[in-house]
Amino acid sequence: MDNKYNKEKRVTTIITNTVCGKKTQLCQNTINLDVDDIVLPTQILGSAIRNATIEDSKIVDISDDFMLVKVMGEFEVHVWYEENDNTNVVKSYEQFSQDISIPVIEGVDYYSKKILPKLSKKPVSLGAMIINKCGCPTISIEVEYEIKIEITGEARLNVLCYLDEKECKCDNKKLDFCFDDDDDDHDD
Repeated sequence: MDNKYNKEKRVTTIITNTVCGKKTQLCQNTINLDVDDIVLPTQILGSAIRNATIEDSKIVDISDDFMLVKVMGEFEVHVWYEENDNTNVVKSYEQFSQDISIPVIEGVDYYSKKILPKLSKKPVSLGAMIINKCGCPTISIEVEYEIKIEITGEARLNVLCYLDEKECKCDNKKLDFCFDDDDDDHDD
């Protein structure tokens, strides 16, 4: 019986792209919209959030246990409100920024990291109310959205390979692998 540990050994490095960290995080922000009117709005009639996009993401900090990723984006906010029996609309483009801590696989070095962020749940309004902020009428909206992040990186794995004692030749060149012909499991 052959002992594979007595054969010639060689270490081969395998380079592959792999997910080195991922996380989904629910986020909530409060947005305050100034109302240009002199008269105080009396009632919120409705709100909508549209055209949400992630504009940028970057790794802010890396440790042995986690990566801190900053995700920045923008969305459009529309609010309909009543004022003196008239319906008015306020529209605003709002920026958001979220820091997300992502656990990483321990003990593996990754190179050429790439961040793949996406909004897994589009922003929705949880509610809106009229507040008086510093003497000015302001509409306050609670917004909720979910961000999913995957970080991919190039991983290098060292694999110990055992070479067979047989020599395989192809065009008089020695190959690093052999095909055994004595395998009877295949029907030709």
